Amino acid sequence: MHGIAASAFFFSGLPVLLVAGALAALALSLWFGRRGGAPVAGHSLVLREDGLATIGGHERCRVLPGTTDFGWAVWLHWADEGGRRYAAMLAPDMLPADDWRRLRIWLRHKAAAVAQPAATAG
Repeated sequence: MHGIAASAFFFSGLPVLLVAGALAALALSLWFGRRGGAPVAGHSLVLREDGLATIGGHERCRVLPGTTDFGWAVWLHWADEGGRRYAAMLAPDMLPADDWRRLRIWLRHKAAAVAQPAATAG
């Protein structure tokens, strides 16, 4: 994806200084993405009944409040058992339709309860 964006800027006809800045920003984005990329690609996502998940081999991952369900995509934010934070975008074509529906329901009902526990009565 970074290569496509880079070639679009390169052949855009924009001023050289603007293209150089855009290419530098893309290079930084690629470097940061490779260095701290989310462990989702090619891995499994196991939704647990307790609202936690196993993601890419990390047990007891907690979905964070920044997770957003757009309907056409889910922007998933989570922290592993060590506290390291990750983010990944999931699209409907990345899993079977029934599993996509289950994921969205699980996020709304199970994971949300773990991410934002109910306030205690005082």
